[in-house]
Amino acid sequence: VGPDIHRLTQLAREFETTEVICIVDNRATLREIAGVLSENQQRLGLMVDVDCGMNRTGIRPGDELIELYQEIDANPWTLAAGFHVYDGHLHQPDIETRRKACQEALAPVLNLKSKIEEKGLSVPSIVAGGSPTFAIHAANTAVDECSPGTTVLWDTGYLDHFPDLPFQPAAYVMTRVISR
Repeated sequence: VGPDIHRLTQLAREFETTEVICIVDNRATLREIAGVLSENQQRLGLMVDVDCGMNRTGIRPGDELIELYQEIDANPWTLAAGFHVYDGHLHQPDIETRRKACQEALAPVLNLKSKIEEKGLSVPSIVAGGSPTFAIHAANTAVDECSPGTTVLWDTGYLDHFPDLPFQPAAYVMTRVISR
């Protein structure tokens, strides 16, 4: 939002051989982005950030989301690129419990995709996941791309809680804190 929209469009222009996609979860931000794109005579893909239960970012599946997606699709400067689904609230240590919760959280998103496609719109991509769930999404053919979260920064907490994910900590840090 704000000046970051201009930075985003500049980045997309500077690296034109790289696909740059932005996520949105409300009409005001969509319209602000579309306005800058129109000024620049530039087109950009937008994904709708879907709140699948974390209640931190995104828009809940429903009519409001469908209307937002339709507005993205109808705008000549924005390309409806699909859904971004971050499920960072799913961190059950037991893999089967986590898998079930992951499937339950994704089900409304897949239903929403069907509803949008029934209206004649395309949902080219679903990007889903977080550190504990990306491997589950990787095995799901309904998900096009996985978002592996912070696995690159794997720590002993993840190592202890998710033994099904065979990563090693990214680095070991040894330090002392001395007050003076």
